[in-house]
Amino acid sequence: MIASTQPSNRSSVASSDLARRVLRALLALTERGGEISVRTVMALVPASPAAVCAMLLALDAEGYVDGDCFRLTMKGFAAAHAPRAIAFERRTEDRKGSMRKAIRVA
Repeated sequence: MIASTQPSNRSSVASSDLARRVLRALLALTERGGEISVRTVMALVPASPAAVCAMLLALDAEGYVDGDCFRLTMKGFAAAHAPRAIAFERRTEDRKGSMRKAIRVA
């Protein structure tokens, strides 16, 4: 891993857009059930096959994916869910107080 001047809790691999797409694809395939393979992941991720394979290897090396069975580890599961949780929090924060604003106007 490349050293950074600023401390970071997230690795450079997991913070990339392609990594998030691969993690979300693995999560979707896991939730759907059925076979998970490099080919099924490549079908869901809009990137070159070489890039997807390289990202799967990098995520395996970082501990996000179990490369033997193409399954998310707990670390990968948490990372795959994190963007959803952040987006949900943002949506609910936007709604807080919206009824109060409507009542004040009326």
